Amino acid sequence: MLKACMVGVMAVLLVSCSSQPGPRPHVESGMAAPSRVDLGQIPGWSSDDLDFFQRGSMSGEFIPEKTFRALVRANPDLFPNGMASFGFVTDPGEDLPVGMSRREVPHLGDQVSIGLNCAACHVGEVKFDNHPPMRVMGMTSSFDPEAFYNATVIAMLRASQPAGMKKYLGEYVREYDHRTDLSGIAKEHLNLFHNIGVALHLPAEPPKNLPPPSGPGRNTAFGLLSAVLFNEPTPYAPTKFSPVWNADQRTWVHWDGNTSSPINRNILASLGLGAPLEGRHAIMDFSLVDRQTQLSEAIRPPRYPLPVNEASASRGASIYAQYCAKCHDVPAGYEDKRLHSVTEVGTDPARVKLFTAKQAALYNDFFAKLQLDGYTPSAEPTVRSTGKYVASDLAGVWARSPYLHNGSMRTMRDLLTPPAERPKTFRRGDTEYDTANMGYKNKGSYVFDTSTPGNFNSGHDYGTSLSQGQKKDLIEFLKTK
Repeated sequence: MLKACMVGVMAVLLVSCSSQPGPRPHVESGMAAPSRVDLGQIPGWSSDDLDFFQRGSMSGEFIPEKTFRALVRANPDLFPNGMASFGFVTDPGEDLPVGMSRREVPHLGDQVSIGLNCAACHVGEVKFDNHPPMRVMGMTSSFDPEAFYNATVIAMLRASQPAGMKKYLGEYVREYDHRTDLSGIAKEHLNLFHNIGVALHLPAEPPKNLPPPSGPGRNTAFGLLSAVLFNEPTPYAPTKFSPVWNADQRTWVHWDGNTSSPINRNILASLGLGAPLEGRHAIMDFSLVDRQTQLSEAIRPPRYPLPVNEASASRGASIYAQYCAKCHDVPAGYEDKRLHSVTEVGTDPARVKLFTAKQAALYNDFFAKLQLDGYTPSAEPTVRSTGKYVASDLAGVWARSPYLHNGSMRTMRDLLTPPAERPKTFRRGDTEYDTANMGYKNKGSYVFDTSTPGNFNSGHDYGTSLSQGQKKDLIEFLKTK
């Protein structure tokens, strides 16, 4: 029962929290550089904007903070290293990690509650040998949302049983509630756990067939949303969290170019993270979601922080022009020329097979009828099915590891290797960087198995016939993008 409920956590819906075109956030001159953040990525942000993006609310708070902290202390096996167990970025002196927010939530009795925001999946850190780690805004993080929500839900399920409730109340009462009516407190918390489960869209009956865990930096967001909102289960098709820099320069986003309204996408994310939905009425603060959305608009690609071999990069520029530019350097106004069929590129087909014309119609109907204070539905459909993958521009490509839509390629060197010779497995979760091969080192607790459906590392064999020297030059040039 506990294991089954893990995969039923429909809150893992971080649908690439990008942005909607709108007014730029206020520019505050003289802004002091926070630790390890390249302010060149966020030229329009104030220090308050930075703080809000990293720890501000998008209405996803789903559990009272006191309850959560008591659950963590009562279940050290589920939270062995605290928030670091799940790949969160942390800051000294901060009691919440990057990507976690707190605020008083009316539907949770106005208790101070915590939840996730865009930064959980779109702010990461890269560690270089002999250099301080670099924080990258808008990148695919190493956060594992499935593992985080699974641990939290299992802790609640344990506390719903007599022995687990006794252990949980021992922690909660000692720290937060000194009443002597333990039976009454227990009933209150059983009701609270139920309400949290409803907000997280937990199914009444757990699924019989469990997909494999997606691992750090990935989920199958649209599949979970379809099951929750429409009772339409879809095949398992994990994708990595999309980098969100230069989002204002794109009309259609996601790996298949299926969405033109970032605010709609972020509303879905908020609902999935824990904002309740009563019929067609979404219970959330639209202004918070809108601010997160607009801040994402201002994020720019990260600059490679280490020296680049200019002679090698110059040679690589010619190689790039011959092998890469046709697909990845598409002029503005011709965005759909970036779309390529699975037959053409040969990459794992699960994602495009998942998002059919029927799926698009369901989402368009949902948004047309959505009730949310401050929200105005678009007059035109904002969701489509393309059946193809997008060849995105390669700005900041050095910080996009692991590569391809499903994150099945640990390094750029692996991507430039003939498909039959590519690694069958690799480890994911650590953020130490391999500068020679461009990507994360083969370290971490999660083992990525490319033989699993949805995880295939096939296709995209462009440039695989280059010599080792040419591949080195191309990689050096890509560091300058």
